[in-house]
Amino acid sequence: MDIDITHISHIIISSIIASVLSRLFWGEFPAFQITSFQLTSYWELSIYLVLGISAGFVSIIFVRMIYATDEFFIRLPIAEWIKPAIGGLLLGIIALKLPQVLGVGYGTINILH
Repeated sequence: MDIDITHISHIIISSIIASVLSRLFWGEFPAFQITSFQLTSYWELSIYLVLGISAGFVSIIFVRMIYATDEFFIRLPIAEWIKPAIGGLLLGIIALKLPQVLGVGYGTINILH
């Protein structure tokens, strides 16, 4: 897959414009609120190492699940226009139990800190 430099420049320009406009309309604040942190012992770093490796494995599983779901929908023998409706229906069913799945997730992440 070749990436054309014009595509990257469009992404950079749109990111800069989005950042400037969001700061203009909503003010200067971080997207995520974090609590203060203090390293009390260097042994804590071993826990973070295990956490980082675990997160890497979870991310691999997550990406493989996305590809498997995509492949499943490609092979599904129904009309193409019905497939987004099935995805929307499944998201709606999940949202009945977990409304946090709707939206970008910043609020949910900030609640969990």
